[in-house]
Amino acid sequence: MKLRLSPKHKEKIKKAMIISLPLIFALTAAVAIAFLIKPRGEEVPPNKELEETKEKDEIQVVAPVETKREEGSAGLEFLSKGNGSCSLVGIGSCTDENITVPSKSPSGDVVIEIGIGAFADCQSVRSITLPDSIVTIGAGAFLNCTKLESISVGDANPLFSSDEGVLFNKAKTILLAYPAGKTDEIYTLPDSVSRIAERAFVNCKSLKTLKFLGTETEWSAIYIAAGNTALNQVEMEFYSADK
Repeated sequence: MKLRLSPKHKEKIKKAMIISLPLIFALTAAVAIAFLIKPRGEEVPPNKELEETKEKDEIQVVAPVETKREEGSAGLEFLSKGNGSCSLVGIGSCTDENITVPSKSPSGDVVIEIGIGAFADCQSVRSITLPDSIVTIGAGAFLNCTKLESISVGDANPLFSSDEGVLFNKAKTILLAYPAGKTDEIYTLPDSVSRIAERAFVNCKSLKTLKFLGTETEWSAIYIAAGNTALNQVEMEFYSADK
């Protein structure tokens, strides 16, 4: 059945459409505007995510910082004094020709002493370097080290010093040890020396001449302890003449 509208009804529908069309257009426009102004995330370039992942993968892995090991020859033998300090008492298993005594033992004790005869009869040792911490050197510590050419001490050591590989006290008034293996034929003794320690010159086969920076009388006043047999075989030369 076909629905027919009266002219009166048609007029009402026409008026309703005229009124509703602006509302439809307004609603459509509002939706469009809302879509346009809606916040949008920052555009990500196609390779951005890949680059960020790559950067994360390329972060360098830093290896743990190793605690610096106390420098010195390995295998030396120490004896703890039980108060945080120790004495070097022997060469132990060390096979170095050039020995550096560390300022601390492997157990952490400060090395303050070279024990009696600590390096005695070490036939292969050519040089020994002592740390600033050493305050005591026992008798005969370097005895019969026939190849020993140099004994060195740091400038900061409070009690000992070295000059041309020869060991002195700090003020160089006492010559403590002349290395038996030192190859110099001539050695000049400072005029500050007033004492030569026991067995300081022993088995010094290369030494031929000892020069003294003083007079013969001043040389005679120097106390020479026992056991310095090498001095009996050298020629003495004096830089100054007695007045």
